[in-house]
This record gives sequence, C-alpha cells and structure tokens, in this order.
Amino acid sequence: MKRRNATATLVLLVWSLFFVFLWQNIFFVDEQGIRTTSIKLWNDWVVHLTYTHIFAQWPVADWFATNPLYALEPFRYPFLVNLVSGLLLKAGMSLKSAMILPSIVSSVLLVVGLIMFYRVAGFSNGWAAVGIGLFMFNGGMGFVAWALGLSSTPTYVPDLGIIIQNFVTSEFIPQRSMLFGAFFFLLLVSAVYFVSQRPISWQSHAIMALAGIGAAVLMLSHMHSLLTFVMICAVFAVIYWRAWRVWLTLLISAAIACGLVFALYYASTNVERYFALDPLALVKYSRTGVFNFFLLNYGLFVPLVMLAIFRIEITKHPLFLAGVILFVLGYVIRFQPWIWDNTKILTWSYLLLTIGVLQYLSNLWNKGTFYRTLVGALIILLCLSGTIEVSNIIRPKADTHTMFSAEDINIAKGFQAISTHRDLVLTTLPPNNWVHALSARPVFKAYRGWLWSYGLNVGKGEKLAQQMLKGDYDLIRDTGIRFIVFDRHNPNKHVQDDLLQKLELVLQSDRYRVYAVPY
Repeated sequence: MKRRNATATLVLLVWSLFFVFLWQNIFFVDEQGIRTTSIKLWNDWVVHLTYTHIFAQWPVADWFATNPLYALEPFRYPFLVNLVSGLLLKAGMSLKSAMILPSIVSSVLLVVGLIMFYRVAGFSNGWAAVGIGLFMFNGGMGFVAWALGLSSTPTYVPDLGIIIQNFVTSEFIPQRSMLFGAFFFLLLVSAVYFVSQRPISWQSHAIMALAGIGAAVLMLSHMHSLLTFVMICAVFAVIYWRAWRVWLTLLISAAIACGLVFALYYASTNVERYFALDPLALVKYSRTGVFNFFLLNYGLFVPLVMLAIFRIEITKHPLFLAGVILFVLGYVIRFQPWIWDNTKILTWSYLLLTIGVLQYLSNLWNKGTFYRTLVGALIILLCLSGTIEVSNIIRPKADTHTMFSAEDINIAKGFQAISTHRDLVLTTLPPNNWVHALSARPVFKAYRGWLWSYGLNVGKGEKLAQQMLKGDYDLIRDTGIRFIVFDRHNPNKHVQDDLLQKLELVLQSDRYRVYAVPY
C-alpha cells in the first residue's frame, strides 16, 4: 500500500512541477506587451482576457447583461474559469498571475483526475503513469516530417494532412474552459463507472445524485466535456440497464440542476447550427485519404486499439466501448459549426481508448524481456511527436508571439479613461482587439471566426457594420454606437471620408484612431 501511494505521489509531483514550469514559460506580461510562445494560446486567449477583464472591472449586475463580442446576441459562454481569473485580478493579483494560477491548479487537478480515472479503470499506479504519458504526449507520425526538416512542428503539418494536434498544446493550454472542466469531467466519469461496477445501494443513489449536480458545474465550465459525459452515461445506461433506478436518480438530479442552469443562463442559445450528420468531415478537412489520415494523425495508436479489440476482447470494458462509440461519432457527426471543434470530443475518446492500449501493452509486458523492450519502444513512438511539440513551446529562448503590444496596452488604458463599460464600440481591428480584451468595452462585432464557431448568425452583424462604416450615420446612432476605432494597419476600404468628418477624434496613437460619436 505504501509503495502504491508513493508511486502516485511521485507521478503527481513530477507532472505538477512540469505544469508549473510550462505555465511560467509560455505566457508573459512585460514592457514589451502581452506575449506567448504558443500560437494556439495567441489565437484563443483574446476571448478569455476579455471575459476576465469584464469580471474584474464591470459591476456584478452587468456581467451577463451584454455580449462583449457581439451586440446582437446575449452573453452565453461557459464562464467559470474566467470568473476565477477576474476575481483574482480584482483582488489585486497581476494579470499574468491571475491568468496562469487557475491554469496551474487546473493542470494539477487534471493529473489527479487522470490517476483516479486509471485506478478506477483497473490499472496500477505504474500503468496509470504510462497512461497519463500516452494521453498528454499524444501525436501521430509527424515526428518523421519534423526530423526530416519538412515541418517546424510534428503535430500540425496540414500539407501532409496532420491536423489532430497534441492535446496539451492544442486543447489544455489554449482552451482554458476545457482544462478547468477536465477534473470535473474525470471525476464524474470515474464516479459513474464506480457505481456501475458495484451492487446497488443507497450510496449508489447518493453518488448519482451528486453527479447530476456536478454535471451542472461542468455545464458552466466546458460544454463539449458535458456532452461527452452525457454520451458516456447513455452507453453505460444501455449496458447496465438492469440498474435503471440509479440511472433514473442521475437523470432526475441532472435534469433539475442542469435545467436550472439552462433556464437561467443558456435558454436563449440558438442551437440550429449544432449537430449535423457529416461523415468523415475531419478527414475531408485534412485533404488527405482515410488511411493516410488515421495513420499520420494517430500513428501506432489506432493499430494498437484494433489489436486490443481483436486479441484481448477489450470491448467488454464499458469505458473502452464508450471510447469507441465516441470516436466513431466524432467522425460522423459535426457537433459545432466548425468541424475542428470535434477534436474536443475526440480528445476524451482518445483517453477512453488508452484503456485498451494500456491493457494490451501490459499483457505484452508480462511475456518477458523481449516484449518489455518492444513495449518501451511502442510507448516512445506513441509519445515522441507530442513530446517534441510540447518541448518546442517551453524550450529556452522559444519564439514568442505578441498578443498585444505596448502600444495596444497604453491606448487601451487611455480609452478606459474616456469611456464606460456600457459604451458600445464599432471597430476595424483584427482578432487581437484591445478594445474588448484589454479595455473591457463591448464591441458591436468582434472576430467572425469566434462568433461563427459559437453558432451565432454573424452575417447580419457584418452587413450592419459595413453599412455603418459606409456612412450610415443614422444607423450608427440608432444602434447605440458611442465610439469607432480604426486600425491604420488594417484599413477598411468601405470607410467613407464624410463619416470621419462627422466624428470627433478623441484618442490616437501611431497605429490607432479613436473617434467619439456626437449625440
């Protein structure tokens, strides 16, 4: 028992130190601006910075009153992690600390959840450690292209059709909501599996009731993880249908808890653009053949899954079976407008499928020295691309990408001084828009890529924005626009000179011009 606990403690300690080092070395706030070594974080954290600053600066009564990214839609986004960061920032913590501290804690909890998951699934702490490595350092065959100098990264080589990236760099680092919700997801899945493997008792009903409440927390943390949990429960309910009473307890508890959250927060969400039958859409997106896609993106992982299915009948394990079903659904159904978002479902299916791979590898390990060497080589090949990818962003003197320059930060502070959090702003700025991300001022329409992927009808807002920039001054006033911000590096060809003559220049820098709309 002591040795087993020591192994788990060592695994947790090593991964905790790894994540502390990682987070300290990928996000920077200094005199140069706000920078990151992760291009994925550069893309996604603009939104998270927006919500963090809103929770830190806006009155509580106005937190959810306005969508800061799109004036035509209500604010409906899983917000818990950004609420935590916002409150830390409001309490006086620096921006860097307020952003990375919740990420560090969530990363450590992710490791705790993974140890718990693999232990509940029937593995020793040693094999749980291997499973964590397989999951964290996932990657396909891109290390070959990287070694040959054909790509700077082994897990994103679109020219070869490699688009399923390492989970740490593509999901858990940039997707703050997914990382924050990961522990809750693993806790819920482990709890449901634990109950399904034991005789029904009052404790079973208590665990299921708590799981239903936990689902509501997950609903406010990360929707894809909640959807994955629902599908896993559906598989379990079919397999263990004789225990229908405990599933009914879970259903009632979740219906009440999640129903309240939906009614109070998500009720106005438009889901028309979600859930469509779109077989092999990710394969088509990669522009490569089916065989090449799965070989290049998953490497030896899929062949090992197939061997586990046919050699050790692993489909009898309900978690693995759920992983197979999720994997298939991830390549048949489009769960969100942008097909790449299916990778969030596939991330958790990969985790469930590692159960089969681990079981197969452990069986080989027990056959003797030759097989142990083979297992070691297979583990290295499975983790090589992901290890290289993660190392690329935390290596000394790694290249950084500027999210916001010193100029952006300075003009954002100046704009805060002359505006209020209720002033609506029309901008021609690129995705890294300091108006909403740093000044915490709502914009009429932010970057369309985000809005479209959320299932929002962007077309109407774009037409109105262009109409306003063409000089429709009455529409500007009717819409409630208080300021218009222009980016000289990103000029809008539709802006009319006569419109500028009607506006009042109130703030400027080398790159930006801020105009007030006289009323």
